[in-house]
Amino acid sequence: MPGSPLAAAPPRADVPPGRRPPSRGGWAVAAIVGTILGGVLGGYVAAAALSEPVGPAVGIPGVVSVRPLSGWAFAGRGFFEGFDYVGVTRGSGNLVAGVAASGTSDAAGLAVAYVRVVLSRQMTQLSVSRREDIQLDSGARGVRFGYVGVIEETGASVEGEVSVVVTPSGHGVVFDGWAPAGLLSFVRSDIHTMIERAEVT
Repeated sequence: MPGSPLAAAPPRADVPPGRRPPSRGGWAVAAIVGTILGGVLGGYVAAAALSEPVGPAVGIPGVVSVRPLSGWAFAGRGFFEGFDYVGVTRGSGNLVAGVAASGTSDAAGLAVAYVRVVLSRQMTQLSVSRREDIQLDSGARGVRFGYVGVIEETGASVEGEVSVVVTPSGHGVVFDGWAPAGLLSFVRSDIHTMIERAEVT
């Protein structure tokens, strides 16, 4: 094509007439793509391998116990607004397992009470999603809902999920997992795994 820079380029002296010069770009691109794929896929494999229980279980004796996954650490135990609780944390992610002081046989009713007694007293601009049914690996059934709000004491925006089940012995257990707004998705899978594998009695 007249006027094209490609047409005006002189032939390479080391390439016989009629033959195309060897291309080095293909190998470079393949090496780069291979490195990227290896890093991405390797990251998923490593993450899956790390998401395994480590260390001793934590919980409320005789009611509920949770096995922290890799990277999660015990964050303390206490009593708040009628709930005996124990917590684990990983960076900005948190999970609390709380047992209601009074007995209950209604997970949905306990979920409503938790919003009114705990979340509403700690947060402003609280918004709660529709409840959905859940079942733990142990067979315990309950409900789950999401929430977003602003912690009144600090002004920090958070998002979380609350899972409520009733144990075979009639104890109401609330799992509350949360993180700063926008970061819950990074720990949600771990939180779900620990909740689903929790032992309740």
